[in-house]
Amino acid sequence: MLMKKLFVFSMLMLLTTFIASALTTYSSGDFNYTLDANGNATITKYTSDVENVEIPETIGGHTVTAIGEQAFFANYVIQSITIPKSVTTIDKLAFFLCPSLQTVTILTPSNLKTIGEAAFSNSSSLSSINIPDGVESIESTAFFNCTAIESLTVPSSVKSIGEDAFYLITKIIYKGDATGAPWGAILLNDNYYVDGDFIYADKNKKKLLMYTGTSSSVAIPQR
Repeated sequence: MLMKKLFVFSMLMLLTTFIASALTTYSSGDFNYTLDANGNATITKYTSDVENVEIPETIGGHTVTAIGEQAFFANYVIQSITIPKSVTTIDKLAFFLCPSLQTVTILTPSNLKTIGEAAFSNSSSLSSINIPDGVESIESTAFFNCTAIESLTVPSSVKSIGEDAFYLITKIIYKGDATGAPWGAILLNDNYYVDGDFIYADKNKKKLLMYTGTSSSVAIPQR
């Protein structure tokens, strides 16, 4: 399953690189960016090695409305990111594999609507991020393997959550009506019960939901 996801990520990288090459790229300060038909900017690349990054609300006189695909892909330096209120989209793979990234602050009130596929996937040190009210969609594997996040609050404004969006995050707090819970997370609103490498749907541990261990030989406990 994991190998399949990594293959999909690789194909996404090739496709998005091809698409990005068709747009004019501009540069200002520590960022490269493109412009959409409305003159709004999408950050496409971070070009500095400063550890604590504040993405500007405007760049080159244009409002920043998106953090583009692979903008910070496999960046091993950044430790914190501040995202301005103006951003509506964090595109797929934007912060994929940023192993030193610990804190993401999204300024509020935020216009953010979409957190894209694998946007923060495999950023294994990420322990603090706020998802602001108004976000509507969190796509598949958005926070895949962000195991340093012990608890993540998801606002009820979120109506669509993709498969494995919170894979192996310890706890999700969510009161909305998106289907598919717990989307790869271990606990949802304290309604799931953990015993070693096994996760159960009920406190009496009669319904086994998930095995989180790595052993090739597993004995399921009798209850």
